[in-house]
Amino acid sequence: MTSAVSADVRQMWRRLHAVVVPETGPAVDRWLAAHSAAAAIIRPDRYTLALATDTAELEQATRDLARTVSIQGAVA
Repeated sequence: MTSAVSADVRQMWRRLHAVVVPETGPAVDRWLAAHSAAAAIIRPDRYTLALATDTAELEQATRDLARTVSIQGAVA
């Protein structure tokens, strides 16, 4: 799913210093499935900030995060 996001969202990830993990193992895959999600945004303290079922939800969660941390120019 991470490969399908827009260039704008990829730029936000860079500005947020996000670590994108496109390939996960069975444990993460099971965790995502248990939460009916395809992707997650996890904070450095391991708190689940957002779960997404599709690219649109992942992009919106990224925009919300960027707005929250006030990264100038990240939100169009």
